[in-house]
Amino acid sequence: MAYQELIKDFNTTRSVLRDFYVQGFHTRQDFRLKSLRSYDNERRRVESWLRDAMGFRQEPEGKVVFLTVDCRTVRHNPLYEAFRAKSFTPWDAALHFLLLDLFHRQGELSFAAVADQVCGALLQANPDCPLPDASTIRNKLKEGVELGIFCSRKVGKSLYYRLADAAWNPAGWSAALCFASEALPLGIVGAYLLDRYPEQEAFLSFKHHYLSGALDQEILCQLAAAHEEKRKVRLEFQKKEGKAGETLEVYPLKVYCSTATGRNYLLAGRGKGKRPQLFRLDRMEKAAPGEMDPEWAEREKEGKQFIRYLWGIGAGSGKKSRLDHVELDLYAGPEESYIPERLLREKRQGKVVQVSPTVWRFSIDVYDAREMLPWLRTFLGRILRLECSDPRVTRRFWKDLDRLRVLYEEV
Repeated sequence: MAYQELIKDFNTTRSVLRDFYVQGFHTRQDFRLKSLRSYDNERRRVESWLRDAMGFRQEPEGKVVFLTVDCRTVRHNPLYEAFRAKSFTPWDAALHFLLLDLFHRQGELSFAAVADQVCGALLQANPDCPLPDASTIRNKLKEGVELGIFCSRKVGKSLYYRLADAAWNPAGWSAALCFASEALPLGIVGAYLLDRYPEQEAFLSFKHHYLSGALDQEILCQLAAAHEEKRKVRLEFQKKEGKAGETLEVYPLKVYCSTATGRNYLLAGRGKGKRPQLFRLDRMEKAAPGEMDPEWAEREKEGKQFIRYLWGIGAGSGKKSRLDHVELDLYAGPEESYIPERLLREKRQGKVVQVSPTVWRFSIDVYDAREMLPWLRTFLGRILRLECSDPRVTRRFWKDLDRLRVLYEEV
């Protein structure tokens, strides 16, 4: 049975999930946010969510817990359960269903009529029932309009409300929602919609399933809203041991997802005289919206200029870091057209030219060529020439190859 106590502040829960189950392999003694009793409470709550998706081992320092998922038995991202445990007030639940029923039966109503009928329905059900005040009902209606559940229009000095026109028909959407909940950046939306379906057999599984991004989705939603409104955001990062967390005001431009690790990165502008920068979302605690920026077009232009020379997330150091130039010559036989096809598919901002019937040349300028080493190694056995303006890159490449050769020769 799921742990019944609901949570109001998600930051502590997010920190425990990140530090102990995703990133850290920590023990109980490593918990420093509050008391050890607080850790025990958080642990019991998390265990009720994760159930079969967690493991532990005994170390000399104590019991270490971690996330472990077998896609054959765990069909959905277990970290979504944390969002379903968010606390709410009694009026949040009662007014939600009362207003839906009221508008469904009577159509459009003024605010005064809504307030009268809500109170009347509550008193009819229980004459001793406490009644919500007008501001509570008004706030619930305003929240429903913002979420797209209700529509409002002004007639004279009065506001009239009704149900939104678009009704969602769930038939035929289960497969799409199943995929969206596990693969899309804001998959929690798909996970919530799937709750409206009966339990189904699993028909999707993932070879590489990145789960930890679920913990970033609240912050990702805040960043997306700020970008939509062209606002700055004030980022608060994780607290370090004995130190307050860093805060930074930036312009959210774009979010990237790493295909290698599944981590999400925010491309953000820093203002005049500073280059844009990439920040890991799993290091953020909050993203509070700030002022609107009248020069947003200029920020986006700076961001587009900045990403022209990115290979991964490395951008060198300083305001005007020099670029690394890389050239690679590969052999591909007449029957091996898949080699140049792969180069063209994976070249990013680089250029590919054919210099002879069997030789293809790839060239690119990037901020940090060291990030390219794992990709370059996938062409071992075909590399005819590799040059880089940073000699440390080629030196590292050939040194690693020599170590590999020695290892296999010993075998």
